[in-house]
Amino acid sequence: MLTQIVSALLAGPMVSYLFCNEAIYALVTAGGIMLLASVAMLYENDGKLIRLGR
Repeated sequence: MLTQIVSALLAGPMVSYLFCNEAIYALVTAGGIMLLASVAMLYENDGKLIRLGR
């Protein structure tokens, strides 16, 4: 709950100053960060690549 409050307080100024009031750029940036995090999670287990599938 605290993280949502902090995010709500920071998202408005971030969109206005960093993205010139274009909220779509904030969404694209968040999506890119989530994609990078999902790739990083493949290496989370002791630094070894987790094999997907067989």
